[in-house]
Amino acid sequence: MIQVSDPAFRAELEKERDVLALLGRIDGSKLTVGDIEGMEGGKEGGSAVRLIVEDGLECYLPLADLVDAKKEKERLGKQAVKLQGEIEGLEKRVSGTAFLSKAPPELVESTKKALAEKKEQLRTILGSIEGLGG
Repeated sequence: MIQVSDPAFRAELEKERDVLALLGRIDGSKLTVGDIEGMEGGKEGGSAVRLIVEDGLECYLPLADLVDAKKEKERLGKQAVKLQGEIEGLEKRVSGTAFLSKAPPELVESTKKALAEKKEQLRTILGSIEGLGG
């Protein structure tokens, strides 16, 4: 979906629909050109990436056409399992009295920071999996 505020430019893009489809490697029947004010960009039932090319020119790329959801969920699932293992190792280290008593304070702090970062990464990945319908 391409949204353009200038009617003359929109008409020119409409004339070149086949060229745009070829260059964008998309099905021309799925390409729409419309007015920014009159369209609900990317909201026709699915998530899309919104690209603001310049003021008055926006494009919406449906994620369903760009990403194989099943493969992406598998990839993210593997990444989540790996992160979970790393988190468990860091939690074990941070909760160990020997580590806390013998390690320099800077190392303890950096380990705690790494643990927090890994947990945030895991939350992000789980959110992405959820967003893909999983």
